[in-house]
Amino acid sequence: NKNENFPVELQGERKYQKEEEDRIYALENPFPERESYMASALYKILARNRFSTVVGLFHNMHIKKRGSAEVGDLKLFSVVEWLSFRYSVPSYCIGLFARSGNAMHNDLQDFSFDISESNSIEMMALTPHARVTDSQVLNAHTAYHHAFEKETLPVGLQYDECIVFESVSAPSIINKL
Repeated sequence: NKNENFPVELQGERKYQKEEEDRIYALENPFPERESYMASALYKILARNRFSTVVGLFHNMHIKKRGSAEVGDLKLFSVVEWLSFRYSVPSYCIGLFARSGNAMHNDLQDFSFDISESNSIEMMALTPHARVTDSQVLNAHTAYHHAFEKETLPVGLQYDECIVFESVSAPSIINKL
């Protein structure tokens, strides 16, 4: 039970979060509301820790600086956009990508991938990992969302920098809750 892992003082907040999650996922299209809620939750943490730097770890799609400018299924007003638009909170976004390996779909099924498109940022991984910060390089490349869905905007418009791994392995699920 996930709730058993929360300290007593956080049980009320966890109950509220679970109710919000249930409300959001009952919507026909929950994703915009989910992003807004995630930004609101992060802002509450920021407000309680005004003189601290807060690091939020989110999947790439949630941290895109201009996710709303993407097309098709990749178009999403991201957590980062909500933080900027609603709360005037600046963000520094680091995208994580891999050129090849094994990964896991949202349904927990493994899949293999090998990206070989010459203008993809994933091709920058010529060593086990590469940190890419040069804005000219970032703006000259696109990336793959979930390793199989080509993004439409240059990496430099979405992220401040990125880390590209040569190869990755899917996580091992120890316990499905």
